[in-house]
Amino acid sequence: MAGEQLGYQSNPNDIASFAAYSGLPLLCTFGAKSLIPEHHPNYLGNAGYGGRKAANELFLCDEVEGVLWVGAEINERNTMAYHKTVLSPTRKNIFIGCMPPPVLDISQTPISHISACPRAAVAFLRNTLTKQTEHKPSSEWLLRWQVQKSDYDLPEVCEQAGRMEPSALISIINSLLPPGASWVTDSGQHRIFAGMFGRIPERGLFLTSPVMAPTGWGIGAGIGARMARPDYPVVVLTGDGCMRMNGFEIQTAVREKTGVVFVIFNNQGLGSIMNRFNRKGLNASSYFGEYNNDWVGFARSLGADAFRAQSLGQFSEILHSALQRPNSPTVIEAPTLFPPHNPAPHLSTSAYA
Repeated sequence: MAGEQLGYQSNPNDIASFAAYSGLPLLCTFGAKSLIPEHHPNYLGNAGYGGRKAANELFLCDEVEGVLWVGAEINERNTMAYHKTVLSPTRKNIFIGCMPPPVLDISQTPISHISACPRAAVAFLRNTLTKQTEHKPSSEWLLRWQVQKSDYDLPEVCEQAGRMEPSALISIINSLLPPGASWVTDSGQHRIFAGMFGRIPERGLFLTSPVMAPTGWGIGAGIGARMARPDYPVVVLTGDGCMRMNGFEIQTAVREKTGVVFVIFNNQGLGSIMNRFNRKGLNASSYFGEYNNDWVGFARSLGADAFRAQSLGQFSEILHSALQRPNSPTVIEAPTLFPPHNPAPHLSTSAYA
């Protein structure tokens, strides 16, 4: 299980070669989603919070005897709310990191700690294996999981009364983004679906802030990402709550002629928080009310091109056109269904909210 502490400055060959020579399956945390290219044969995707289907199912498989955590926090989100299978006393968990793992009173699971820099540890393991062994072919067990490497199913109904399922919007983004394009995911419910359904073919092109979850962070980060790589498109997945925090940053993109595409997943509320309220039997709308901001008018007042998509077909057309304008920021408001379809209801709520 590779985590964001490995960082994108580490040698990209280290973790990939370690997996290839050891024959071990590779998973990563949500924050390290594009640390490993998706085409790597041993890589099954990100697990836990916003996890991919095959990765989550392997993570919860009773056949797994142990997990090597490298630069990955053993916390609520990465363990699916301390899932009993992930932290089973019969499963060996080995943690490599500079700081010791947490002491979990809720579990009797022994966690072995190797105090080391995660990057240095992976480089050492890779160098040791490449000197002592040959490239290991995939075992029958791993091949079985590679065959099952697929996404969760989309819901049967993906749009209704001008509102759309977030998972369906992510699938359209997958189909339209060209090679080299960056994803920037803001805090909120929409980024869970980016984790579950987003396909990132190249290393380091999925940008998020998984620990602090700062609302509205992605808007400014997306502008910076496009400035750093001006020849490649950037799509920012943000929400209406995030826009209320940092939406004025779009004016910077207009002034600097930075062609970022901002997709506003508008569920007219704070989706993740409302989900938690609803699960506790509380009426979320009585606490939050319904927000009905005119995001198209707001974005146009800042000088950006702005459109409201009221169907998946419209969204596809608007996004395709926006990607052709490298010097002009575009805001696409996409009204979304709430609550959205949960593709993995059997999982802990920590993987979904």
